[in-house]
Amino acid sequence: MIFLTIGGVVQPGNRIPAFRRTLWKTYNVIAVFACLSFCPMEIIPLAFTTNLKRFIKNMNMAMQHVSASIKLFVWLKKRDKLMKIVEALGEKMEKYENYETFRPMEIVTDEMGRKKIIDCVWAVSGFFVGTLALIESFLTLFVNHEKYERYYIKDGFKNITVFEYTQPLPYISVVPWNYKSSHILFACTIIYQWYPLVIFAFIIIGFDSMFTSIANYSSAQLKVLQGAFKTIRPRSLQKLGLRDVPVMHDSPVLAKEMDRQINNCIDHLQTIFWTIEELESIFSILTLIQVLISLIIFCTSLFLVTEVPLASGKFVVELNYMLAITWQIYQYCYFGNKVTLMGHELPFAVYDGDWYSSDKNFKKKMLISMQRMMKPVHFTIGKFTTLTLTTFVSIARGSYSFFTLLKNKDQHDQ
Repeated sequence: MIFLTIGGVVQPGNRIPAFRRTLWKTYNVIAVFACLSFCPMEIIPLAFTTNLKRFIKNMNMAMQHVSASIKLFVWLKKRDKLMKIVEALGEKMEKYENYETFRPMEIVTDEMGRKKIIDCVWAVSGFFVGTLALIESFLTLFVNHEKYERYYIKDGFKNITVFEYTQPLPYISVVPWNYKSSHILFACTIIYQWYPLVIFAFIIIGFDSMFTSIANYSSAQLKVLQGAFKTIRPRSLQKLGLRDVPVMHDSPVLAKEMDRQINNCIDHLQTIFWTIEELESIFSILTLIQVLISLIIFCTSLFLVTEVPLASGKFVVELNYMLAITWQIYQYCYFGNKVTLMGHELPFAVYDGDWYSSDKNFKKKMLISMQRMMKPVHFTIGKFTTLTLTTFVSIARGSYSFFTLLKNKDQHDQ
């Protein structure tokens, strides 16, 4: 939510003072307008770009920004539903008591704590995608003063010397002024490009982190549910204040409490299924778009990295962008894979519980739950394939194949 707030797509709450709320809304309007106006301005020049490397670099950014615009639209339309998903999962955590090493809140807190570290790394990487290009352009502008050409124009009876910068902008885009005429205008144009790039970055970071965080939260809930199924009997004994004495058949009081506990687990399981289905309906097509874009960007970024000198600032810029794209799609696959693995292990956790002396009704509910979990729990990429680490490897292989094809084509043209 912090990243989406920086991206200007989170509305201020009513409890915030009126003046701060006005400033917040003004910032949101400026941020969203900067993004939506910049996107077509960078797409239009692509039709007139003849340099292959410049075309690839700007096409990569344009595709990411089109993807971000789609994510922005989906966020504005589905944000209430996403918030309900998080709240629905949180309510189920209050039904379980701690027992020895089974501590539900600690499990979720640890999982989400690690996720926050990953999100911060992702945010820093995404922020520097545009910022490193800004820094590299500023250094070139103020250190290499020869990056301009001098020519003369006739003004009446005298010649006037005119300086025009030949240094290209970080990204091709339509600029409504002559940015080549002075240091100041050129620097302002770099900042003009940098601001929407950073806003786009935080929209992408925030939206992707929203999906991966809820996916991670779901996998943490499945991990809690594994512990809950395993400890139904000892937690029931603990709540009733009874000793764990081996018997052939549990007492009616204990059987009733165990039945209540397994009903809580089944209700929790149904909520997780609902959560994953809702996320699948929201993110499935978006994930497909993101994977296709990442497939293209990864191979073309790899091509650009191999085309610039290792000691140059452009190499750092292109390498950071390639790593950011790789990290982006890896997160999707990694947290999707976690949900799949946790779901796969759940039937074994049900079986590992101390159910031998339970009544017939309890055992029926166990078998039904185990049978339901035979159907895999997973996210998909546009309903075509599962979102797992195996998919990430396939994407990397496909990207490298496209890279070798592009590299061979470039060498042949030279």
